[in-house]
Formats: sequence, C-alpha cells, structure tokens
Amino acid sequence: MSSAAGFHKDRGDSIKVSAVDFVETGHDLEPVPPPSIFEIMMRQSGTVINALTVLGVALLLIWFGLRR
Repeated sequence: MSSAAGFHKDRGDSIKVSAVDFVETGHDLEPVPPPSIFEIMMRQSGTVINALTVLGVALLLIWFGLRR
C-alpha cells in the first residue's frame, strides 16, 4: 500500500490514518415516499412519444403504400 501512495521512509514521508464517520449514526433514516402517478407518467412520457411516433410513421407507410 505504501508504494501505491508514493510513500518513501528514507525521504521522511509519514502517513496518518484516521477513521471518519460518513453517516450520522444518531439519526434514524426516514423512508423515501413513493413517486406519485404524475411523476411516473412524466418519467415515461419520452417513451410514449417515441412509441406514438413509430406508430404514426408505420401507419403513414401503410397508408401511402396501399394508395399506390
């Protein structure tokens, strides 16, 4: 590990290791509320638009293909 950090004892380098808590252990985690129906629909709106575009192009190709 010292070679990965570039540590050389003869150069006078020193390493200090300290433990740090990243999460406050004194507080309980609150549950995340589920997304609303509107939020779910907005997330899927891009997929719906893409699907409607593909269906529209397919219908136009069929329509103009049968007219010819």
